[in-house]
Amino acid sequence: MKSNGLKRNFIFQILYQFVVLVIPLVTAPYLTRVLQDTNLGIYTFTYSIAYYFIVAAMLGISKYGQRVIASRKNNEYALRRTFWSLYFVHTIISLISISAYTIFALLQQNDRTIYIYYKYFMFYQHYLILHGFSMVWKVLNL
Repeated sequence: MKSNGLKRNFIFQILYQFVVLVIPLVTAPYLTRVLQDTNLGIYTFTYSIAYYFIVAAMLGISKYGQRVIASRKNNEYALRRTFWSLYFVHTIISLISISAYTIFALLQQNDRTIYIYYKYFMFYQHYLILHGFSMVWKVLNL
């Protein structure tokens, strides 16, 4: 039984990592064609800044959560308690990161050189929300 769960978990991890790596490879040519060079540069610049806040929101919870959830999956009480404590910490850190990013994006309105990027910064706010409340670390280890 344990071997079956290990195989299933391994397959899910491989599929997840494959999707994470392949999606950008598939979408990059389309974005290049549609956005042209100037808009693609703006897109990449604003995404790279937003990704710093995404990394801050994740704060290692993904890897730590995978390890801890996998080690406690036989004890349901410990699993629930661990999950909710990790989820609470993750939510608080995500809300702080989302707030900091929103303040950062709003401050860009006042800077004339970066004002054209403001709408792009606001566009990436949903990425922070999605990453901030992602529970992939739990699902991949059950």
